[in-house]
Amino acid sequence: VGLNILEAVFTLGGTKDKELGLLFRLAVEAPKKYRKEITAFFEIVEDELKNASIYRGNAINGAADPGFIDVDAIDPKSVIYADETMRQLGANLWSLLDHTELMREEKIPLKRAVLFEGPYGTGKTLGGLLTAQRAVRNNWTFIMVRPGQDDLHEALQTAQIYAPSVVWFEDIDTLSTGANAMDISKLLDTLDGVSNKGTEIIA
Repeated sequence: VGLNILEAVFTLGGTKDKELGLLFRLAVEAPKKYRKEITAFFEIVEDELKNASIYRGNAINGAADPGFIDVDAIDPKSVIYADETMRQLGANLWSLLDHTELMREEKIPLKRAVLFEGPYGTGKTLGGLLTAQRAVRNNWTFIMVRPGQDDLHEALQTAQIYAPSVVWFEDIDTLSTGANAMDISKLLDTLDGVSNKGTEIIA
């Protein structure tokens, strides 16, 4: 892409960052006399990505080119969980989304690993969709990692860019099926690394 007024050539592409994963890359070649204008251009781009990202604060899947999830497909009033389940959801997950600023003020970490466990048909996936609704309502990014389609490690990296984020992985036990010890070790290292950075990510 060329911009004649600055005698500049813009190159669009991608790059793989060790910590943040797959990233869009924008490079510019221009005469040094336009350094000030080019720097201002990058500042505008950075501000746009930070404050007007189409993904931040929305529900998306974990693909390299993410698709959006319809969070309005479920009516929360039609969902009934046992009282104890509702207490656990509220205490360990939803309260963080609903009262984010209060948690920050009280220095309560907004990073968690939460496990939804139970036999088929107990409402785990439904709980994920209800969590997605709350996330979007409270300006958290929700990333649904689909087994066999999306990469959990990359989704956790993407979550750091759009934090505060919830990364939801369906059937995480499938990662250990046929996986070698290195795969499991890599997953644990990724989760530990995210937690240690103090980022606001709920897995």
